[in-house]
Amino acid sequence: VRSLGPSSWLYGFGFTSLFVLLLNVVYPVWIAPLFNTFAPLPEGDVRDGVEALVKSSGINCSRIFQVDGSRQSAHSNAYVAGFFGSKRIVIYDTLITHLDGDVEDICAVVAHEIGHAQLHHNYALLGVSTAQLFVMFRLFGVCTDPRLVTDFGFDAPCAYLSLLTFFTLWSVAMPLVSFGLNAFTRQLEYQADAYSVRLGFDIRKALAKISKTNLSDLNPDPLDSLFHHSHPTTVQRVLAVKQLLDTCERKAL
Repeated sequence: VRSLGPSSWLYGFGFTSLFVLLLNVVYPVWIAPLFNTFAPLPEGDVRDGVEALVKSSGINCSRIFQVDGSRQSAHSNAYVAGFFGSKRIVIYDTLITHLDGDVEDICAVVAHEIGHAQLHHNYALLGVSTAQLFVMFRLFGVCTDPRLVTDFGFDAPCAYLSLLTFFTLWSVAMPLVSFGLNAFTRQLEYQADAYSVRLGFDIRKALAKISKTNLSDLNPDPLDSLFHHSHPTTVQRVLAVKQLLDTCERKAL
């Protein structure tokens, strides 16, 4: 901070942004395999169903893996990760187990994850995260102003006091930033569910099963969910999917 002076926040923002981008590129290829075993999804009905789903969705991704997520947790999940040619579909072994190997339910969940990729949600989240980093580092830049430090009652400014002032202000701003970020990501989840429906899947049964096996709170306190949850509640998602399916049925009449 001392050596870079007033521009230290800008250098910090640039370095951190590049690091986050690099991490998104290398994580699925080099880092994740350090903690789990990623094997091609075995031949069978599930793989046939997922490959048909990949073809119908038009996603440019031929790598389909099953990961031994059960090594760390009973939590079930699936995701599409990677940028710039490293894209891959990953399905937890626990997801297949918890959905009883039901191809329709598994494909409904994978279609949701493909929806995130096809609707460019990964890039949107990367952009929002970069904007959050900019706000954070810019606030730090403001806190390097000696006048702001002395306004907090300190006699003489220094790098340590600038950091202390920044963390004090950020502790106030962070809940508001998190609230906005959670609201944004909840909308992305609704969009991915709608994408799954447009591909012909009813994800409601899979959501109910996953919530049960993951011991999720199906309908938590609305205010707590509003401020702290990055995903809509299971009840909210099921109702949204039902409304969308009803709309599709009316249009088909």
